[in-house]
Amino acid sequence: MRSLRIPARAAVLAAAVVAALAALALRPTAPAAAPAITIKARTELRLGPIRKDYGGRYVVSGQLVDRFSGVGLGHEQITLQLAGRPVTTTTRADGTFEVSVVAPGGKQDVAVSFAGSDSLDPSDVRLDQVDIDKMGVDLQLTTEAVPGGVRIQVAAASAGVAVDLPITLSVGAPDVAPEELEKVADVVGNSSFVLTRVAAHGPGRRRVHATFAGDSVYAPATADATVELSSATTTTLTLSSGDVAYEDDVVATGRVVDEDGHGLARVPVALIADEHRLAQVVTGADGAFRIRVEAGAVGQGRRAVQAAAEPTEAWLRTSRSQVAFVEVAAPQPVPVAYTIAAFAITALCALGFLAARTRPWQKLRRPPPDERAAADPAVEPQGGLIPSRSSLVSTLRRPGDHGFGGVVRDAIRHRPLPGAHVKLRLSGRGLEADGGDDGTFVVEALGAGEWQVEVSRHGHCTERFTVTIPHRGELRGARVDLMPVRERIFSLYKRAAVPLLPDPALWGVWSPRQVFDHVRAARPAPALADLTDFVEERYFSLRLPDEDQLGEAERRVALAVRERA
Repeated sequence: MRSLRIPARAAVLAAAVVAALAALALRPTAPAAAPAITIKARTELRLGPIRKDYGGRYVVSGQLVDRFSGVGLGHEQITLQLAGRPVTTTTRADGTFEVSVVAPGGKQDVAVSFAGSDSLDPSDVRLDQVDIDKMGVDLQLTTEAVPGGVRIQVAAASAGVAVDLPITLSVGAPDVAPEELEKVADVVGNSSFVLTRVAAHGPGRRRVHATFAGDSVYAPATADATVELSSATTTTLTLSSGDVAYEDDVVATGRVVDEDGHGLARVPVALIADEHRLAQVVTGADGAFRIRVEAGAVGQGRRAVQAAAEPTEAWLRTSRSQVAFVEVAAPQPVPVAYTIAAFAITALCALGFLAARTRPWQKLRRPPPDERAAADPAVEPQGGLIPSRSSLVSTLRRPGDHGFGGVVRDAIRHRPLPGAHVKLRLSGRGLEADGGDDGTFVVEALGAGEWQVEVSRHGHCTERFTVTIPHRGELRGARVDLMPVRERIFSLYKRAAVPLLPDPALWGVWSPRQVFDHVRAARPAPALADLTDFVEERYFSLRLPDEDQLGEAERRVALAVRERA
């Protein structure tokens, strides 16, 4: 038996190559960094009364707060201008501030501003022609939970003495500006008012704004408070039948309402049998729900079934329905006829597949001469949201993802669009995010509800759609396609240009340059000629057309079509 001998030099070279390949395989690859997106909190400046101290200086006080929660923001720089004299101060730990200014008396302009920071939006307040020599009024609001609502105690004082002044109370969402709040009552200072859930349009967190308009003696004053109107829930449950076969389904219906009898929308409801969760759904707009589960999952015999409402909002309490009983019969053996029918269906499917492949009927059929198949019109691409495909495991869990992220692409070239702008809005609350260089964006910690989303970028048509939070993962890695404005203008041009083509099917086959040249060669009417010049310049120009030019394009197309008619 002969042995194969390898030269020492070749062996060393082979070992070096193997070592280099192993090192490349084991070298860690740096993950691509996600684009940094900053979401800033919205702030609000709340001014207190302007008073005059014993030294003749005017004292301006107030507070910088988070608009949504009403929590004070400390250690932030505030700039005050009274009678054109700027003064800078820093807020205390609770967000309050107080500035003493030397100023002439009478009516003066008052301006307070906060320049913002890396995590806070700027805010400013300006009051024109305020009589700072009038007696300042200190308004205070204290709240106390009572059955059916919240008791609001209004206290008005001037120079430490209680005064009875007419005060207007307004209520609204916590992140709404004071001028957008809804008036609910007129009270007199140092009195109380019960804000019911009905007057506040249901349970939840609300902002209460008290306003004194001022008179000949006292200066105007305002005060704010954030309250939470809680409510218990009631869940009902009805079974479609008390006796169900093992092979059938158990159908449960019911409704979730608050203490005032109003249906609660988008509340998760779980169906429980003997303390085992069988399924979960979300209530509709009227609070109703319907759950269908296999009787085999419930279990054989007499079973206790109950529905449990599990609201995600802190101001709604959980509840369970009355226990309902269902009798699930024992499983029945499968009849022999079912087995025979399954074999017969399988054989028919196999024969059908074989016939579809061989097509034996074609031998008996003589095709007509010069037979042509009609070509389907080209389907134009469209923009919009394309959710990602959720995993099988995530579809079995209750919705719990509060984030929204993905990539913004060009609907025609399917390339990522850097610098896209994403806006989200829910009940007056707004969030914004900018996409990265690779078109990706991520927004975290969204509240539950139907968010209105707007995605825009220069030179492309803005897409608007709605996303539901929380979700099961389909909004992670989603895709938003934006249609270029020049492509949309060319698509509008189709109505006027197609009648001049030799065959309408050539639209989508010919290039835009061929279409423009053919229309000009046909000596079009003035309106169509003007439209062709307009579309050609927008389509081939190096300047990206703005979205507002779509209206002009539609007007010119309508003129060209009317001219042809």
